[in-house]
Amino acid sequence: MANYTWTIEDVIVTPSVTIESETFTDVIHTIRWKCVGTDGSYSASEEQSWSIEFNNAGDFKALSSLDVDTVIGWIMTEQEKDNQERKVLAEIEQLKNTKNIG
Repeated sequence: MANYTWTIEDVIVTPSVTIESETFTDVIHTIRWKCVGTDGSYSASEEQSWSIEFNNAGDFKALSSLDVDTVIGWIMTEQEKDNQERKVLAEIEQLKNTKNIG
């Protein structure tokens, strides 16, 4: 059984966004995430950049207060997260079944 570790590799921010009379700083617009799966001595990863839209000022969270689970929850559903983990697992299974000859 594989274990998965999710990380946020980078975030690209817009320095400030003003909505009506309120200004928000460091508004994230692109997130680069990575999922690493490990099964024994085998490991594989999937990594992508996804854009997000800032459209709900009432839910704004400061960059310094964010954690991996919150950010991943913004960009993908549990089903999408499971799909990414399945991709990683498929790579691990391929590695397990790769044999060298010669």
